[in-house]
Amino acid sequence: MSNSLKIAIVGAGVIGLYLAWQLSLKGHKVFVYEKRSEKDFGDKPCSTLVSERIRDFIPIEENTIENKIIGCLINFPEKTVRLDFRPIHLALSRAGLTAILLEKAKSAGAEVFFEKEIKGIPQGFDKIIGCDGGLSHIRQALKLPMPRFRLGLQLFERQEDDYNLAETWPVNSGFIWRIARGREVEWGILADKEKALPEFRKFLAEKNIDFIADQLGQPIGLKSAIVPQGMVLPEEKNITLCGDAAGMVKPWSGGGLIWGLKAACILLETFPNFEAYHKKTSRFFAFRIAKGRLADFVVHFLGQKAPFVLPSRIVYDNDFPIL
Repeated sequence: MSNSLKIAIVGAGVIGLYLAWQLSLKGHKVFVYEKRSEKDFGDKPCSTLVSERIRDFIPIEENTIENKIIGCLINFPEKTVRLDFRPIHLALSRAGLTAILLEKAKSAGAEVFFEKEIKGIPQGFDKIIGCDGGLSHIRQALKLPMPRFRLGLQLFERQEDDYNLAETWPVNSGFIWRIARGREVEWGILADKEKALPEFRKFLAEKNIDFIADQLGQPIGLKSAIVPQGMVLPEEKNITLCGDAAGMVKPWSGGGLIWGLKAACILLETFPNFEAYHKKTSRFFAFRIAKGRLADFVVHFLGQKAPFVLPSRIVYDNDFPIL
């Protein structure tokens, strides 16, 4: 391929490996750098609860599906609102999903290097794509504005449960969730960094959730992740960001896989023109981010102050809602 480019992708998460796979199929020489080991790189703290739209991007194997979630109960103090997901959601094994993409990327010709942390801008490449998460070194090296961050905490309870509705409980600065995953139950919170742990510990104690604590009372096995809030894209011609590194997560849930994959497809459509990718991505997501923030505020305000205004049941697109 005469116009083949040498591309560095920093970060071997879902978005980084998806781009490595697709760009390699186009004939480009792709190098992926991941700071974690090959054994641990798929163990990112993440619910990986994602709509069936993911099948439009990635061939999902049945053994990676831990449960099928048809909706969500929002438990306000005086009312429970049920959201019926359209499309339904899949509770996926994060390790299984990244294993699929790693095989696809390598089979297409991408070279993946583990235990290789890139803290600056890698040299010697035609194009560089930062897919290295919320605390992206590429974003920091470009001296871009930092997005607002919230903290996600995740804990697993050893209890078999295949309940097909997720549940959430609004708290002062975010929400707590419960997802049945077949062999275990996932509990988590997304909230302001200073408030997440005390809010979560209080909730677990009130609900008598069975967990083992250390000497400080912190649950053993608790995982944490920084979740960026707000899109940040560079103005560079040869360097860009995608996924969590660009802050492409849903304001109401913190989920980023479908949004990240959509952005990745825009990048692939406009490649190698990063300026076109930045413009098209900004046009697509900016309004959705603003609308999502407003809708999230309104729904939670009404749920707390005027729950009678909210319907008891709503058919809801959790990726691109109309509300």
